[in-house]
Amino acid sequence: MENNAEAYTNRGAAYHEKGQYDKAISDYDKAIEINPKYAHAYVNRGTAYRKKGQYDKAISDCNKAIEINPRYAHAYLIRGHAYLDGGQRAKACKDFKKAERLDHSLIFYLSITLRGICSR
Repeated sequence: MENNAEAYTNRGAAYHEKGQYDKAISDYDKAIEINPKYAHAYVNRGTAYRKKGQYDKAISDCNKAIEINPRYAHAYLIRGHAYLDGGQRAKACKDFKKAERLDHSLIFYLSITLRGICSR
């Protein structure tokens, strides 16, 4: 596993599911060190930071993922949640709408989110 960014990301996701966010972040760090262009690792790490209430770090990681892949809908979705959790509803709604445009499979989930949060 020592040079496999995807393996570290997958193990990080397993830690994440257990609520072991620091261990997850450590594995995502290793994945990013191995492959700095692996957008999925940045989004996963951003998700872990968000769960820890570290919204600025979550947003920064999602920004990096979007820089790597501007069409990565999940990065906009997670960044939107980090904005929302941090009290920036307008930015959150903008990201939710962008995610919906990029990935139509998110329409049902986001229609509930947008109706409840972004319609005000």
